[in-house]
Amino acid sequence: MFASFNRIAMLSAVWIVFAGAFANAEAAGPPEAVMKMLNEAARDGSDPGELELTAMLAKRAYPEAALEIDRTVRRLERQRQRHKVVAEAPRSLRDGWTGEGEFGASASGGNTNETSINLGFKAERETATWGNTFVAKADYKKSAGTTTVERFLANHQSKYKFDGKLYGVSLLQWESDKFAGFDNRFSESAGLGYSLKQARKWTWDVTAGPAFRQTSRVDRSYEADIEARLSSHIAWFLTPGTTVTQDTNLFLGPGNNTYQAVTALTTKVIGAISARASFDYKRETSPPPGLVGQDTVSRLTLVYGF
Repeated sequence: MFASFNRIAMLSAVWIVFAGAFANAEAAGPPEAVMKMLNEAARDGSDPGELELTAMLAKRAYPEAALEIDRTVRRLERQRQRHKVVAEAPRSLRDGWTGEGEFGASASGGNTNETSINLGFKAERETATWGNTFVAKADYKKSAGTTTVERFLANHQSKYKFDGKLYGVSLLQWESDKFAGFDNRFSESAGLGYSLKQARKWTWDVTAGPAFRQTSRVDRSYEADIEARLSSHIAWFLTPGTTVTQDTNLFLGPGNNTYQAVTALTTKVIGAISARASFDYKRETSPPPGLVGQDTVSRLTLVYGF
């Protein structure tokens, strides 16, 4: 009730100022009192609708100054956004981090002796302008005394958000996968990203840019290629505790190309603990002789969010 009364009082005061100013209007544009009213409507902590309403009344009183009023409103909105960024920014590098740890393991004996371990870690930090994400993964599997899966990955991705849905993105990545034909592979990439969809039920982001990859193969050969990197991230929020994600990464160049797609279903179990089922498909187009370029990994893991 008091909020409604204050809003009515504010509107009355605004209209009185406009009416008085309009009675003595000059062709030069809105008077100083009107500009002060716009600045007051844009003050920190004010209702965002106040500036819009004040600007509408000002343009009714001074239609010939509509362009100047719009320019002032845009300037005030940018200023308020900058103040918001400063106010919401973490106070130290340790503030504002979220993440998750992922663990899965299985062992069987008797007719089939098999052991598998899946580990994952992710930490990310988002501000109004910057985003940073660290990811580490390890997959290991031994069957009948023979190692069949041994994959390791670590990367850091950062992004700088421009106005709207466009942002700049960079990636630093290390991989090791002997069964895909390489002991070490380093990737560096920079480019642009765009948010194609930001809805309550689902989101879709894509990125593209050049990449430089250096690969040390298991046959002791070495490659360094300039390539193109394309990626896509889609998230469907099925329920408040259940999410389906689809991550696709492509490295395309004159030598070996890499295609990878990871589909995951994550559902909350209790508290900060969730269960995740995922399927990872990866293909190298030019593996060393004797190796198959296509690999798949299925995971059932528990996830702890923090």
